[in-house]
Amino acid sequence: VLGMLKLLLGTQTLIDNSLVLGVILILVVLLVPRGIAPAFAAWRERSSQAGASRQAVGGTRRRRRGAAQGS
Repeated sequence: VLGMLKLLLGTQTLIDNSLVLGVILILVVLLVPRGIAPAFAAWRERSSQAGASRQAVGGTRRRRRGAAQGS
């Protein structure tokens, strides 16, 4: 990812590429101290649990609508 970012920044002279990459690395270290892989795994687990709870709530709503229309 950092290599691609360095290529995208290219040869522009407005800001030093090393400065931009250094700031990004510092932010990653501060915001994701345990690493990217554990953070990504935790995010996937939270999103799958949230999806399961949304499906359960959505299923309850469907049943209520069907019950209301049938009455």
